[in-house]
Amino acid sequence: MRFGTLFASCVAIACAACSLDESGNLVSFDGAIEASAPDAFAPDVVEEPGPPAPCSVAPGACIGALPTGWNVVAFDPNAEAACPSNFIEATEIYDATPDPNDCSCSCNVTSDPICNVGAMQRYVSSDASCNMSGVILTMTGSGCTSWPPSTSLDAYSKSSPLAPLGGSCAPSTITSSNAVASKVGRMCTPPSACAEQLCEGSVPSGLSLCVVADGVQNLCPGGFGPTPLVVGDSATVSCSGCACDMSASTCTNASLQIFGDLLCKTSLGTITVDGNCDADPLAGDTAVAFEYSATVNAQCASTSSGVTSSASLQNPKTICCKP
Repeated sequence: MRFGTLFASCVAIACAACSLDESGNLVSFDGAIEASAPDAFAPDVVEEPGPPAPCSVAPGACIGALPTGWNVVAFDPNAEAACPSNFIEATEIYDATPDPNDCSCSCNVTSDPICNVGAMQRYVSSDASCNMSGVILTMTGSGCTSWPPSTSLDAYSKSSPLAPLGGSCAPSTITSSNAVASKVGRMCTPPSACAEQLCEGSVPSGLSLCVVADGVQNLCPGGFGPTPLVVGDSATVSCSGCACDMSASTCTNASLQIFGDLLCKTSLGTITVDGNCDADPLAGDTAVAFEYSATVNAQCASTSSGVTSSASLQNPKTICCKP
């Protein structure tokens, strides 16, 4: 018998004794399962390595050419583009504008003026005209003062209260809301392995190639700009100074108490001092001394034409981008 015929016969006998199940195992007619031989042609399962890191270039000529203090970044002035996952993302604000009504001036009285020091002219007459100059009374405080000279009081008289003297105010500015309107941008700082490629122009989509330096810089490095953009982490409102004086203060309820002796022991009565020509209730009496009194109304008033507001960026930085 030829070898081929013999091999075919053996195969036929084997097939008659068993079959394959769905998993490829040999199943004999008595129900026993025999494991099939492994596929000699199936490749070994090998895990593919991850894709190369997007950046793996050491800082080189481009980074080395940047002026000291300037570092390469990617920037979107509208904060619409996202930073790559391996970049450091930061929100920066710029063009900060405060509410123009955010600042006002406050004036606080620190010491009251006085109302009983100064010279007061009296005007007198026999009718309601008060058209003649009377004596000038000099006040040096609230004590008893002699009448210069002792004289009989006229039928009508008038005099005006002394003006406030001295006093002081403490000015201060008030910030009402600290509200600031601003534009918002996004800055993306690369890892060191990406800085050179970014500097050479490999810029993520939607972002611009820029350089940044701390603080406020007036000029951009060559090749960037030309106009520097100052940004910051946040903004606060600053107010200009203000000034105050005591010009709004007044002296009211002024009066002269008239005495018939130099020690102000014998009171003849009181004359109201209000600037009006009135019948003198003490007409005909001889004034020897007097005491003057008035009520102080201390008020401070702002002398500033207006307090202006400005916005100050916190942690300011200067960004210059490729044109």
